[in-house]
Amino acid sequence: MSSSAKTPSRPRAFLVSTARTAEAERLFHALSPALATLGTIRRVANPESSLLFIASEAEAAGHTPIQVAIGPLDSCYLTPAVPTLLIPIWDYPHIPTTDVNYNGRTNWARIAGRADAVLAPSTFIADTFRHAQVPVPVDVVNPPAPQDWLELPTWGERMPVSLTVPHVIWGGETGDDADDEEIVLRGPARRQKVSAGRRAIRRVKPYLSNATIEKLDRYRESLSPLIQPNPAKMAAGVGKVCYRTLVRPWISDGVRTRLKSAAVRVGRKHTAHAHHMASDRLPAAELTLSGLVYSAVVDYREPIRDEISLITAFLHAFSDRPDVTLVLRLETTHEREVSDLARLHSVCRSTGKTLQCRIVVVLGPVAESDRVGIARATSYFVETSQTCGHSLDMIESLAAGRPVIAPGHSAYAEWIDERVGFSASTTTEPTFWPIDPTRTHTTTWERVIWSDLHAKLVDSAAVVAGSPRHYEELSSAARRLYRERANQEAVARQIGRAIDRIKHHTPGAFTWVA
Repeated sequence: MSSSAKTPSRPRAFLVSTARTAEAERLFHALSPALATLGTIRRVANPESSLLFIASEAEAAGHTPIQVAIGPLDSCYLTPAVPTLLIPIWDYPHIPTTDVNYNGRTNWARIAGRADAVLAPSTFIADTFRHAQVPVPVDVVNPPAPQDWLELPTWGERMPVSLTVPHVIWGGETGDDADDEEIVLRGPARRQKVSAGRRAIRRVKPYLSNATIEKLDRYRESLSPLIQPNPAKMAAGVGKVCYRTLVRPWISDGVRTRLKSAAVRVGRKHTAHAHHMASDRLPAAELTLSGLVYSAVVDYREPIRDEISLITAFLHAFSDRPDVTLVLRLETTHEREVSDLARLHSVCRSTGKTLQCRIVVVLGPVAESDRVGIARATSYFVETSQTCGHSLDMIESLAAGRPVIAPGHSAYAEWIDERVGFSASTTTEPTFWPIDPTRTHTTTWERVIWSDLHAKLVDSAAVVAGSPRHYEELSSAARRLYRERANQEAVARQIGRAIDRIKHHTPGAFTWVA
C-alpha cells in the first residue's frame, strides 16, 4: 500500500478557499471528489478573518487542518499557522518574481515559497514555478472531468440534440445573415435594434481593450440621464434641492439623521426592485444541433482568447456548408451581454461571407447539464487561446471522446497531438502580465497561425466525411488519454503524496484563537 493510502493518526480537514472567479470554482468542484476521499472538506469564504478560527474548530474536533488555496496567487491568503497546498491558476510561461509596480502581492515566487506545496493543474504551470526556483515541492494534479462527461456516447451525424438555452443564431436557413444592419437576439418576440451611431461604435469595440470598454460603459451610464431625461429623476432632483434649501436648515440633527436613515432604506428597496425588473436577459428557447458541430468558448474578460482567428477561419472554411455549425459558449454578464454579442457579430461581418452555415451563440454562464448537452452534439472542440495554463473544457471534451483542435503550445501541447485531434502551428509574440499596470513586455504567448488553423478545420471535416473509422480512433484515443492522466484515483494519489510531505502539525497550535 502506498504512503498516500495510509490512515493518518488524525483525520484531515481540508479548509478550501477559492478566488472569486468561475474558473476557481470549477477547479474546486473538479478536485473535490478526490479531496473527499482523503478527508473532510469545509469552505472558507473569507480566509483573512476566519481561517484560523475554522482551523481551531477542526483541530478541537480531532482533525488535522490543511488549507487548500485555489486561484491566482495574488488573491490567495497564506499563514504559517496552517499547512497550505497552493493550486495556482496562471496562463503565462513565466511568473512574477519581483514586486510589480511596488506591489508585493504580485511577487508570486515569494508567495508560493510560503506554502507547503504547489499542486499545479498542468505540467506547463508546474514548469513556470520550477523555473522561478520556488523553494517548495511542485507537483502536477490534472483536474478530472465529472462522471456525466465520461458517459457520453461517441458522436455520430445522426444524433440531433435539443436544448433549451438562451441563444442567438446567425446564418443558416432560419438564422440571420452576418451582414445584416441590426443584431437579432433570437428569442420569443425579442429584437434589439441598434442605431447607426451605436453600430459605428461597436465596429470599433473589437479593437479596444476591456478596460477601455468598461470605462466607456461607465461614461455612458453617467451621461444617459442627461441625454434622455427621466421625469422621475428630474422630480427627485428638484425635491432634493427644495429639501436642502427650505427644510434642512430648520430641523434638528436628530430629525435629520432619522430622515437620512429612512431615505437609505427606501433607496435600497427601490434599487433591489429596479434590478429585479431590469432582469430582461435573453430568455431560453429551444435549440436543435445536428450535423457537423464545432464548439468553443468565448470570454472577453480573458485577454488570452483569440476568437477572431477562430471565427474567421471557420467562416472561410465552411460558410457555404449548411450542414456545419459553430457553437460559441459566450461567457458574459447581464451588463455586457449586448456589447459582447455586438463584438462577436462584428467579427462575423468582417469576412463579408453570406452564411449558409450556422453560428450559434449560447449565452452563459451555462449550466452543467447544458454544457454536457452541447458536448453530446459536438463533433470537435476548438481552442485558440494564445496561452493556456490549463483548460477544463478541453479535458472534459477529451473525457467525452471529442477530438480537439488546438494550438500546439503551453498546456495544450501536453494533451493534443495527431492521435487525439489536430494541433495548429503558432508563432511567438511578446506580451505583458494582466496584473502588471505598466504593461511591460515581461513574458510571451503564442498566436495561432491562421492558415494552419484553417487547414486543420478543413482536414477535420474531411475525416468525418471520408474516414469515419479514423474519427472513431481519435475519439477512443481521447478517452484513453484522459483515463491515463486525469482519473479520480490518480488525482487522489497525487494529492496524497503532496500531503505526506507536509511537515508534522503539532496539536494545540490554535488554542490561542478560541
